[in-house]
Amino acid sequence: MKNIRTIALFVLLFSFLANSYGKKEAKREKKKPIISAQEQRKLDYYFYEAMNQKQLGELDGTIDLLTECYFIDPHNAAVLYEFAMAYTNIQDVKYAIQFMTLASIEDKSNSWYKMGLAELYVKNHDYANAIIIYKDIAKNHPEANNVDYMLASLYGQTQQAEKSIEYLNKVEKKNGINETISFEKYRLYDAIEKKKKAYSEIEKLIERFPLEARYQLLRAEIYLQEENKPNKAFEIYQKLKQADPNNILLILAMHDYYKSNSDTIRANKVFKEAFENQEISLEDKIGLLTQFISFENQSASKAEEFFKLLISKHPNNETLHTYYASFLLMQRRYKDAVPELQKMLKINPKNKDGWIELIKVYIDQEEPKIADAMVDSALSYLPNESVFYMHKGLNLISKENYNDALAAFTNGLQVTTEEEQEKKAEFLLYIADIYATQKMMDLALEKYEKAYQLNPNNALLLNNYAYYLSVVNKDLSKAEIMSAKTIQIFPNNISFLDTYAWIFFKQKNMTLAYMYIQQAMDKGGDENPVVLEHYGDILFLNGDKESAIKWWLKAKEKGNKSDLLQEKIDNQNYIPAKKDD
Repeated sequence: MKNIRTIALFVLLFSFLANSYGKKEAKREKKKPIISAQEQRKLDYYFYEAMNQKQLGELDGTIDLLTECYFIDPHNAAVLYEFAMAYTNIQDVKYAIQFMTLASIEDKSNSWYKMGLAELYVKNHDYANAIIIYKDIAKNHPEANNVDYMLASLYGQTQQAEKSIEYLNKVEKKNGINETISFEKYRLYDAIEKKKKAYSEIEKLIERFPLEARYQLLRAEIYLQEENKPNKAFEIYQKLKQADPNNILLILAMHDYYKSNSDTIRANKVFKEAFENQEISLEDKIGLLTQFISFENQSASKAEEFFKLLISKHPNNETLHTYYASFLLMQRRYKDAVPELQKMLKINPKNKDGWIELIKVYIDQEEPKIADAMVDSALSYLPNESVFYMHKGLNLISKENYNDALAAFTNGLQVTTEEEQEKKAEFLLYIADIYATQKMMDLALEKYEKAYQLNPNNALLLNNYAYYLSVVNKDLSKAEIMSAKTIQIFPNNISFLDTYAWIFFKQKNMTLAYMYIQQAMDKGGDENPVVLEHYGDILFLNGDKESAIKWWLKAKEKGNKSDLLQEKIDNQNYIPAKKDD
């Protein structure tokens, strides 16, 4: 909150500000009052302390002390400038502009203040006023290239292409021809349909840098795409080929030229010659190959031919095997991809992504034993990669090997970093699930809570935590809130709907329990043995005993092996679990 003197400052400030930059300047032409030596010492003290507060990041203290300075000498440009900087830091561009305006008026010789004012206008998208200030600076400092370039940029942003080109020409005249300026002028000329002048900018680059192939290739592309002069383009390609036959951009351009003329044979020949050329680096060849694959309507068999050609010459290159494996996987040729992944991992057994891809292939191919073996192999080389512990733990859970799964998840938790909170929460979730499965509820709830503190937005965690709170009849209000959040995220999830219904059941709110369990049933819960048992329980306590028994029997039929379920069926009565109230 601003103090009284700060508020007064703004009242005075508005009294000084006129409606335009020129008027402000005229209004302050009067001779500035001279302050006494005592006042100067006082101002110096406050200003020094303000700069200390600024260094400490104490914005309020900075502004308060600058306010004291202002009341001593409202004409001090340095004080006004620091006010502008303070308000810039808090994104209050309006006040920043006002103070920077005053600073630039009080010290007209300081172009830094005017530059700061122009930048603030740009930040505020007030390009018209920014142009006025920059033109004033350019007038007094004609040597300032950056000002001319800013004016060119601002005129470009305000759709004044001719003006923008005028200032770009000034920059070019001072510094000579360069790519950035020429390309910008090309773009501007092209935008206002002055094609000849646009093309002349590229011609100037070629004349200035005759050994730079990029500019000549751009001219060739213009011949092809805009002027419909393929012969002229081909002349450039032939000339460049004689001078620099290994130029990757030229190879790509020639391939594209032949493809555009439906000459696939010559197009492929261009690449094949490049792949066989020993003077071209393997890195460039791989780049060419990835470009070839990315082109539309390219032959997959031809791409594979090129891969094999490169691999035959570089059999121990990890990157090459990686790209080839990725290509095969994109083609859904999983069995063919396996040898390439294996070769890649033999070259570099610490390639994490390679192991992940190989494991995924075996899972997709429904070979879980081999996938498990690959996980163990990956861990032997990468013992600190938590992703493999996660995979191992989940696989062991599917086999109901809970003790080994617990060890895997615990190891995975230990290798996660403090920054990986979501990953830590996921490991804690599965550890808690194991404890819950083994009826170790105190430990389970402890781990759920730790996971929840790390990641309160994990839907599976929210569901499982809420469900087991309901199992032990603990913190049902908290359970309801967490479960409700899962329904908001996944309104059609059967398991989440079942949990929500079960929490209401435990709260003896049978109306809502029935409403949500019915939703779970409607969305496919009639095939889930747990949902079926809960449905029977809720029906029984809603007074429909006959239907309840029917659904308990259905739950057993679908594979629910709970002793408690059998007891309900035998006694034809709802029987709460031992921990139920």
